Formats: sequence, structure tokens, C-alpha cells
Amino acid sequence: RRVLDAVRELGYESSLVASSMRARRTGVIGVLLADFEPFSAEILKGVGAAVHDTAFDLLAYSGSHQGAGEGWERRSLSRLSGTLIDAAIMVTPTIVNAATEIPVVAVDPHTGRADLPTVESDSFGGALTATRHLLELGHRRISFLGGRPDLRSAGLRDAGYRRALRDAGLPVDPDLIRPGLYEWQTTRDSARVLLAGPDRPTAVF
Repeated sequence: RRVLDAVRELGYESSLVASSMRARRTGVIGVLLADFEPFSAEILKGVGAAVHDTAFDLLAYSGSHQGAGEGWERRSLSRLSGTLIDAAIMVTPTIVNAATEIPVVAVDPHTGRADLPTVESDSFGGALTATRHLLELGHRRISFLGGRPDLRSAGLRDAGYRRALRDAGLPVDPDLIRPGLYEWQTTRDSARVLLAGPDRPTAVF
């Protein structure tokens, strides 16, 4: 009782690393990100809400300081698994075949669904719905600012946009398609080119 009283008085917390070495569990879920950007931030909010009333803590870890090219996931899992985290959520990983002893879930991997559990957005359906909505509002010159060409999600959004136009009997005008790359400066530059032309679009997806 005296020890516990001292713990409460001093605000003592056990060492996460020492506890994990002894119990082989940390009670921590790691969210591994290539970088902290708006999409990753939304994922973190969702994970935080999910673990709020549980016994788990959350660790957000960015691989960008290691040079977040292909393979950052392997390096991150190697550093963290077994000593700092009990499970991992990898956000938009470039690879999904990283060997690890802990459970791993991938969110929107670059190349699509993987052998490990995967949560993937309906990029094709979302693009189809968004473009159809603009068509239903009466727009016929609809521009598309695309994402990064190396991401499967960007390709599916491009395909959904094109399908909606074809279903409406409209041609796909390559002059209305510009790169956005999921970067604000690139998107703004492309939008300026589109809006400065003589036959500007009336809507943009």
C-alpha cells in the first residue's frame, strides 16, 4: 500500500520498453506513415477515436526522416515491432510484404489489395458518383485534376471519371484532364491553366 501511495504521489509510470521486454506486450498500436499530411491526419483521427475507450495507446510514426522511398515500411516495422508496438496500421504503404511477427493492416496501399488485411477506399465508385453528380447538375465540360500516377487510387479515380462521361454519351477531352498529384501547388497551377483557357470548364472533379 505504501508503494502504491508513493506511485500515486510521484506520478510514476512504468517504462514502456522495460515492460514490453518482460511481458512481450506494450499495449500500443502503431500507425506508420510515409509523412504527416491531410489524408494521414484523417486516418489518425479515426484510429484515435477507435482506441479511445480501450486499453491501447496510439503511436504515430513517420518514415519520412529515413527517406520515405520504397521500403520505409520494412524499416519502420523492424524498428518498432516487438519492443514498442503490438500491432501496426500502415497508411498508403508502397510495399505490403514486410515480414513481421505482429498483426498488420494496410490502408489504401499504392498497388491495391494485398495478402494481409487491407482497408481500401472505393476510388472508382467515388469518382463515378462525383462526376455523375456534376452531370446531373447540367455540366458537360467537366475537368479532372488527377492524382499521382503511381498510385492505384489515382488510376481508379481517372477510370471512374471517364466511365461517367462515356455513360452520359460524352467524349473524354484530354484538354480537360490535368495533373494534380495530390499536391496543392501542382493542383493550383493546373487549375489556373484550365481556367485561363478560351473554353474553360464549368465544373472540376
